[in-house]
Amino acid sequence: MSSTVNEQTAELRSAKELAEQAKLAKTEFLICMSHELKPPLHTLHGFSQLMKEETAGELNAVYREHINSVLSTRGHLKNIIDDLLDFSIIEIGKLKINLTACPGKEAIDACIQMVAGRADTKRITIHYTDNAESSLSVLADSLD
Repeated sequence: MSSTVNEQTAELRSAKELAEQAKLAKTEFLICMSHELKPPLHTLHGFSQLMKEETAGELNAVYREHINSVLSTRGHLKNIIDDLLDFSIIEIGKLKINLTACPGKEAIDACIQMVAGRADTKRITIHYTDNAESSLSVLADSLD
């Protein structure tokens, strides 16, 4: 019976090592992909910003709206990529979080702005009532 327990223990150790290697490979892949996606995203942002500034000529209202949508979506995609990178760094235990208090209204406005483009595309109206007397404060890690 002792040899069976030893064999099972060895198998479990081997399986654990394989799982840890797979987790490390996944984490390295996410870190690499996050870094690889940033340069084309920066290029997209740069060219969109140039178009918004009308450096090549005046844009009509439709194109201006499209450029604003591209810039907004780019910001959302950048946040997703940053979150993937943060998730990978959390897995290896090296993420540093800097929580700071910010006014609740600013946090709510930022959340609404983040989803407003998609909501508009889907013809969803967001209603928010501002309570100027509210002293709500939120602890958050800045996206900067």
